[in-house]
Amino acid sequence: MSHFHHLEDREKAETPEQSSRRFKVSSVLLAVFLLAYGGFMAVAVLRPDVLKQTTGVGNVAVAWGLGIIFLAFVVSLVYGLLTRKK
Repeated sequence: MSHFHHLEDREKAETPEQSSRRFKVSSVLLAVFLLAYGGFMAVAVLRPDVLKQTTGVGNVAVAWGLGIIFLAFVVSLVYGLLTRKK
């Protein structure tokens, strides 16, 4: 490791354009995730009977919950792909 590692860190610093892009991408992806999760919570409060209906993987609550977990992985992957340094 070099004694001048602080210089290497400066070269890797994020530009304002990169920071702005990361913020925009993360804001959109957060909104997508919050809509899915907020929709789940709204249905749980307003129409709990809907979540009790059965589907191929159990009931709607289980399917929607698994979908939200899967969406979290997809959002993370998309964020990483869209914001990685080139």
